[in-house]
Order: sequence, then structure tokens, then C-alpha cells
Amino acid sequence: MNKKKKKVDLSVFLRRSLLCVLVLYMCYLFLAQQFDFARLGKEHDVLDSKISEAQKANEALTKEKENAGSPESIERVARDKLGYMKPEEKVFIDSKKQ
Repeated sequence: MNKKKKKVDLSVFLRRSLLCVLVLYMCYLFLAQQFDFARLGKEHDVLDSKISEAQKANEALTKEKENAGSPESIERVARDKLGYMKPEEKVFIDSKKQ
């Protein structure tokens, strides 16, 4: 019943411990990067949709700017924003609307 105790080599134990810690740290970094990539991908999609909306608005404003001097555009502004009308024109006001 004489059992020999194995002598644990301290340097081997430290190397293995250090290796395990490094592997765990690398796994942590990998998972953290995956979460960051997912978050950044969502942000990228949101920003892409905002860019496309801004480009559509820019195109509409460019068309409006090009047509700003045309008689039709001037008439539309006078009617809609200023409330003007032609002299021979009859205007009907909806009493339910007000």
C-alpha cells in the first residue's frame, strides 16, 4: 500500500495553465468580434436605407429646382401656398373641410 506521489513539475503546470488561459481569451475575443460584426451589419443596413431615402429626396428636390422657373410651377405655388386664383375662375370652398 505504498503509493508514490507524483511530483508535479511546476513549469509544466504553468505552461499548460497559460496555454488554457490564452485559448479561453482567444475564444472570448472571437465571440466578441462576432457580436460586433452583427451589430455593425445592422447599422450598415440602417445607414444604407437612410442613404437611399436621402438620394430619392435629393432627386425630387433637383427636379423641383429645375422646374422652379416654369409657368406651371409658378402657378402651382401661387395657388397652393399663396391662395391666388385666376380672375375668371370660380372657387368653391368646402364648408365641411374647415
